[in-house]
Amino acid sequence: LHLVLSPQVRAERAWERLRERLAILLLALLVDFLALWLVLRASLAPLRHLAEGARAIADGRTDIALRREGSPELRDLIGTFNAMVGALRDSQAELRESEERLRVAIE
Repeated sequence: LHLVLSPQVRAERAWERLRERLAILLLALLVDFLALWLVLRASLAPLRHLAEGARAIADGRTDIALRREGSPELRDLIGTFNAMVGALRDSQAELRESEERLRVAIE
């Protein structure tokens, strides 16, 4: 048995292996980026909710309470935000009561 491999055949095999490995690498990178995007999207959801809550406060709505979710730091921040909204709501109620007492006293 006599086997002869030409440089052309060896080069073609090398290129084929390289193309296969590059395709696998590209697929792995695509899967990594997709997984990273999904993780970031899920982990940033509490921040989006917090931003929506802040916009609601800016619009004058104090009837909101955000669900505490996410990392411990985010849960703490959301709890503080909810406490702030409650304090703001109480202050506004006290102000309305004070205005009503003043109005009654003036009349």
